[in-house]
Amino acid sequence: MKHTITIFLISIISLSFTPANAAGLQPSLNAQMQRQEKINKKNDLSARLAEQARIKKEAKDRLAAIQYAKLAKKNASTIIPVISPVQPTPTTPLVIKRPPDIVPIKVPQAINTNIPVPPNVDMQRVRSAWLDLYNNVRRSEGLTPYSYDSRIDATAYDWNVEFAKWSGQNHHRRNPSDSYYNFNTIDEWFIARWVNPKVVNRAKHTENLWYGYYNCNSWDCTDKLISSIQSTFNFFMNEKGKSYDVHYRSIIQPYFTKIGLSIIVVPSEQRYYLTVHYITE
Repeated sequence: MKHTITIFLISIISLSFTPANAAGLQPSLNAQMQRQEKINKKNDLSARLAEQARIKKEAKDRLAAIQYAKLAKKNASTIIPVISPVQPTPTTPLVIKRPPDIVPIKVPQAINTNIPVPPNVDMQRVRSAWLDLYNNVRRSEGLTPYSYDSRIDATAYDWNVEFAKWSGQNHHRRNPSDSYYNFNTIDEWFIARWVNPKVVNRAKHTENLWYGYYNCNSWDCTDKLISSIQSTFNFFMNEKGKSYDVHYRSIIQPYFTKIGLSIIVVPSEQRYYLTVHYITE
């Protein structure tokens, strides 16, 4: 008798969960749309809050830069004479204005004396250390070592000034309407500076940009700057094996042969800005 009742109850339960009834338990299309609208509103709010935070930080950084500029005004000039890379031996140096938030400095001995370097820094040692980081990796991969090229040292500096001027917000964008990395616009930018390398297996040129913390008031800041930019190199190398590895691929790109390096220090931000340009032949 007990078995008969059990079987009867199981039959009733089975009948109550027909496919039609199960479908009725699924959320309706309207319910799903309402849920998605809530998610979208939440995401929009998060994006607005992030943008507001970014604007506040940028305003704070700008205010700090203005305050620093006032303090440095007695000892610093916003005019720096530089020699145009297009004319290697001009009789009269060109004069350009530096961005107001970058402290102009005197040029000590350096590989390219046309480009200012951070104060109290032996830039030859910094450049040598940076090149060694690259070439140690390239040798381990059986690739031709990189060498510096003064022409793209100059292009790296040109863009690094803009990169630092906008506190890294513009990144690769030559025009405000550009996508994150517009190769055609950047190619025109290089050509306008007399740099037009050969296309080798679809490779021609690229650039890596980054910034990081740096603060030094010592009489010799060389080792401190080398240690700081090492963190940027480590960041590039940490992309190895990941889906986004554009910085790492620049290090091991077999068709690039020369690089240019620029490092600008902005004391008011306690930052260094770094731009690396890479070209083929």
